[in-house]
Amino acid sequence: MEKVLQFLAPDEIARIVYGKKIEKADINDLLKVINTAVEDPQFRSLLFMMLNRFLGDYVRQNTNNYVVTEEDLKLFEKILEQKSKATKDERLRNIKYAMRDLGFSLSLESLKEYIIELAAEEGSNVARHRANTLKLFIKEVVMSRNPILGQILYNSFKVPKVNYKYSPPPLSLELLKKIFNSIDHLGAKTFFLILAETGLRVGEVYSLSVEQVDLDNGIIKLMKNSATKRAYISFLLRKLQTGLGRTICLSEKTS
Repeated sequence: MEKVLQFLAPDEIARIVYGKKIEKADINDLLKVINTAVEDPQFRSLLFMMLNRFLGDYVRQNTNNYVVTEEDLKLFEKILEQKSKATKDERLRNIKYAMRDLGFSLSLESLKEYIIELAAEEGSNVARHRANTLKLFIKEVVMSRNPILGQILYNSFKVPKVNYKYSPPPLSLELLKKIFNSIDHLGAKTFFLILAETGLRVGEVYSLSVEQVDLDNGIIKLMKNSATKRAYISFLLRKLQTGLGRTICLSEKTS
């Protein structure tokens, strides 16, 4: 019977089995088929055989496809609440662009082609950020819904590598001294000296309070611990300790 059915079209099978021309099914017919397939093993075998023959490619294609819903995006936004505002905004912006370009549908082929085309059209850096966001979305959201498909999609594309060609040369000691000597303002002079001596970032020096500067032991206590950066202490040279102490004293007198 199965061998005979392999050579027949659906309408031909309907004529042979039921003796009538096939008609369009409605939702009630679909539910009847599903219920019958659940209860009847022979009917279930016949159903899967026909599905494989007439809709096999479509079924396989959609089995490896994930349709992103509004609930998925809300869950992703909720997960990003743990990140900094800048990181959250960047991730949400990238997932928004990715969903727009992919039509809210993730598959092995579409993801791989998308990242390759994005790198070619907008550059490796843009593609890298978009790929990292997609991998995070798949890991945190898709895998929680469908672990097997999520793993397949996660491994279907790679994050492009970015080669930063420009590497600024280090400033010479002579140039640093020249810049330092050309600064007239005492506060600006001290600020520049701290940057040069400690290697701290500009924002880190700007946010320092007097309580964080231990002049007796020559230590700046940053105690910074975020999701991406960790910095605890930095040391001051003896000359800088003395100069910084004088600057603080003058600042307190003039304030």
